[in-house]
Amino acid sequence: MPTIPLNLGTRSNPTWHNLRGAARLVNCYSVKNGPEAVSEWGMRAVDGERVFSASSSTGGVRALLELDGTLYGVIGRLFFSIDAAGTRTQISGIPTDGLVTMERNRRAVNPQIAIASQGLLYIYSNGTLEQVTDGDLLPANAVTVLDGYAITTVADGRWQISAIDNATTWDGLDVATAESQPDGLLRPAVRGQDLALFGPRSIEWYQNTGAEFPFARTTAIRDLGLMAAGTVASLDQQLAFVGSDGTVRRTNGYGTEVVSDDWLHELIHAETDKSALSGLAWVQRGQWFYALTGANFTAVLNARTGMWHERRSYELPRWRMSAVATFGERTIVGDYENGTLYELSGTAYDEAGQPLLMEVITPCAHLYPARMRADEVFVNVVPGVGLATGGAHEINPTISLSTSEDRGHVFSAEDACEIGRQGDRIARVRWQRLGSTGEDGYTFRLRMSAAHVKGIDGAALTATRLAP
Repeated sequence: MPTIPLNLGTRSNPTWHNLRGAARLVNCYSVKNGPEAVSEWGMRAVDGERVFSASSSTGGVRALLELDGTLYGVIGRLFFSIDAAGTRTQISGIPTDGLVTMERNRRAVNPQIAIASQGLLYIYSNGTLEQVTDGDLLPANAVTVLDGYAITTVADGRWQISAIDNATTWDGLDVATAESQPDGLLRPAVRGQDLALFGPRSIEWYQNTGAEFPFARTTAIRDLGLMAAGTVASLDQQLAFVGSDGTVRRTNGYGTEVVSDDWLHELIHAETDKSALSGLAWVQRGQWFYALTGANFTAVLNARTGMWHERRSYELPRWRMSAVATFGERTIVGDYENGTLYELSGTAYDEAGQPLLMEVITPCAHLYPARMRADEVFVNVVPGVGLATGGAHEINPTISLSTSEDRGHVFSAEDACEIGRQGDRIARVRWQRLGSTGEDGYTFRLRMSAAHVKGIDGAALTATRLAP
């Protein structure tokens, strides 16, 4: 009965049919430890959240932006400033319900924040939010800022630039049309010194040439556009988005590359309202993440490793967060439903008091075409992480194991094993006599939920080959 490594996988990658395999990483992601570590790859729980600014019950968080040491947010139909202590001050209202885009300009004195939503444009500056009523302004569905110009797009394919460093002034002659495809425009975005204009079936790239109308097209991508305007996010000096073909893409030069897997394409395809898909990007401890959320899922790409994992909030099929901003040295995220703001933190081990369930579903372990008896399973967890005080499950935390004989469709009851009280660094996690299975083998599921450091650095299986 040799003991062999048990494959934990390195990413979520369930197959197109759940009876062909169900490998998943939920609320955890793979980290490359290197050849010097206990194992080259390990699993680390995602960062938890602490309440930063309590809900004002005004609706979900729609957009966040930091400006000169103050955080600004569109929450429900209201516009707030939030200080470093999380105290909110209501500034005004924004009477829309759709996508909100926010960008600041480069003014050193009284900088402006341009806010676009559902054909309306608002400018915040020096404590006041006002709607732009300039008759030359076209109905803006989104806004960005490049080289001091506020740039808006219009659903019919036109786009417009403001006066330089003044987003309240617009000229009816400073208008152009995206012409590579007659598909209209969904939103603009900036990557470095490049302007990208996204349509449903095309992407056009522009740069500032210094001419009277400063932006000239450099190239265009035809037959690939943007599926959902809310999925565009800046990811490690590139743009990530869901393409019109239902794949997640990242820009590469003036082209794009697919960064998603087939299981995620299936989830995107199953969305009833694909235009409601949303994407967030942030950086924590040198790692860039892009989270794509639909009605019933959140998939997260670690851009450093190229691996996807999943994120779920307690009793939800998706992550609660709908907006993100860097605020000083903190990463602030906003709740899609109740308007609460949280701080993402590697030392927060739950979601503001709600359990943060770490779940690993392994690739199928089998001895095909022979049957198999699983005699022992060993899991190398981060041990001795119990808390000094708290509930029994936090002082003496456990990891649970369950098995599936139909490749992740139905799992057995969970069997818990202690992973060590505080300071107990030699606890061994082992399950014995797990029974026999058919030629499809076993899929194992590992779970940890208590509010403590959670990590797995490998697993091993002792199995006996049985006659077919």
